[in-house]
Parts: sequence; structure tokens; C-alpha cells
Amino acid sequence: MDDSTISAIIRAKYEVKNKQRKFFILYTIIAILGIIVVVLLYNHLFKPDVTEEVLVKSGTFFMGSDGYNAHIVELTYDYYIGKYEVTNFQYQKFLNDSRVSLKGDLNSHMVIDISCCDFTFSKGQFVLKDKKKEYHPMLGVTWWGAMEYCNWLSEKEGLAKAYNEEGLLLDKFGNRTEDITQVEGFRLPTEAEWEYAARGGHKNYVDYQYAGSNDLDEVCWYYDNSNLHTHRVGGKKPNELGIHDLNGNVSELCHNWDHYNNTRTNPVGPEWGLLKVTRGGSFGFGREFIFIRSGLFFPQEAADDSIGFRHARTIIP
Repeated sequence: MDDSTISAIIRAKYEVKNKQRKFFILYTIIAILGIIVVVLLYNHLFKPDVTEEVLVKSGTFFMGSDGYNAHIVELTYDYYIGKYEVTNFQYQKFLNDSRVSLKGDLNSHMVIDISCCDFTFSKGQFVLKDKKKEYHPMLGVTWWGAMEYCNWLSEKEGLAKAYNEEGLLLDKFGNRTEDITQVEGFRLPTEAEWEYAARGGHKNYVDYQYAGSNDLDEVCWYYDNSNLHTHRVGGKKPNELGIHDLNGNVSELCHNWDHYNNTRTNPVGPEWGLLKVTRGGSFGFGREFIFIRSGLFFPQEAADDSIGFRHARTIIP
């Protein structure tokens, strides 16, 4: 074998190794980029920021069901509403930051019922019984517990509190008000805000039976598909506004008392009543009890393992 042949063989081997090295480098880069994409998608899709909000623009809609308090309502202001139901992850921060008692009390009210929530009290703090439920919706919360969370979140975000110690609305200067357009802080959505958002708000081009679909299984965890427990928020298709779980998973507390209010513009309901409104239905509800046009009622001081909430806030120009 002459020198030229040997040189050709050496060059060929070198070129093969060079190509293999380049392929390995390229493969490594693609693998790293793939991991980054997966991590980003995981963080975005499976670890939702429950303070993420969706804009709902002002508008007029037909509220309620035919034959039952059906009437036209006008909301003259824009507002934000939570994209997701408040999760155990965020509520745990509130519980420990606010020094809620081991019995679940704060400011002379029960905020959670330890017997029917996903938390237990251990070594001086609240911890999840099952870490896998970190991004499941909070449950076992009272209306007071939802209110206190909203006030806590307002303070965290540098906003004026929405509620006083009696659960009545405050304006941005800390004065009592019934004008929802002047309430700056995080709060529970009014029943009208909840229904308007569930119907698709300013993007409502189709009168769906449920929030975002006529197919309940597309948008809702309920009796037939939930295995009778909560599921990670955001797992079902959102409605037209991009809001998840307005039907099912947990029933959602609203600001209002149950008393029917005839107000047609920016209704917030009466200052006092017997029961608080819940909307949307839960994982334990049968198909026939899932609505966007009507709700159920629950005592302000009581909690249940199927009731949670999401927050809202007014956009003040």
C-alpha cells in the first residue's frame, strides 16, 4: 500500500470522526434546547401563576335564566378576573404568612375547615397532605377565608384593601363604598362579573350552554369524569376569554349575598344577607346541576370540600 493510499484512508477516518463529532455537538445542542422547552412548557402549563389575570371589558348582557330573575345587566367598567381558581400553592403562602391559627381561624373568623381541606398543621405551619395537589384548587375555605386572602394579596401587590373587617367594600382611600368601580384591591367577583366572564364577556359571540363549550367534558371536571376529586387547574379547555374551570372542579364563592337585587347597572347586591352565592358547580355535581346562568348559596361562616374561589379586581382609570 503506497503512501497516497494510506493518507487517503487517514483522511477518510478523520472526516468520519469529524462528522461524528459535529453530529454529537448538534445532537447535544438540540437535546439541551429540548429540555429548556420542556421545562418552560412545564412551568407554564403545569405550574400556573394563580395571580395571573384575564381582562374583561365592560359590556351589557342578559343575566340569569329564562323565567328566573332573568334581566339585562350593564357593567360600565373593565375588570380583571383570575385565569385560574386559587390553588393550594398560593393559599398555603397566605395561611403561613398571615399566621392563621392551627384551628384555621383568623381575625375571629374561621378561614378554612381543617377537616375538609388539603392542609394539615405541622411544626408550626400549614403543609399539604399530598404534595401532588399543590396546583389543585383550594377547597374547604369559608367566605371569610376567601376575603382575607384577597386582602392579603392586595397588600402583597401594593393595592388598597377591598374589604374592611366586616366584609364590606372599601374604595382606594379606605372608605366604605357600594360603588364597585372605586374598589382598587383584589376581591371576590360579583355574581354579575362571574356570569359575564363565564359567558365570554366582550368576546361572547356564541351563546354556549357551558363556559366556553356546549360539550361539558371539554371544559369541566364533574361527577362523570372527575373520580370525585379535584384536578390540577387549567387542565380543561378555557372559555373565549382564556379562563379555565369556570364550570366544575370547585364551586366558586362570589362577593354577593343570595338576596335578589334589582340593580341593572354594576350590581353588587345588598350589604347583608343570610347566604353567600356560589357559582359554576364542582367535581361532585351531576351534569344536570352544572350551569353558568344560576348558582347556589352557602353560609358565610361555613366551608365545604367542594367550594373554592377565584379573585377579581376593578380597573380604575
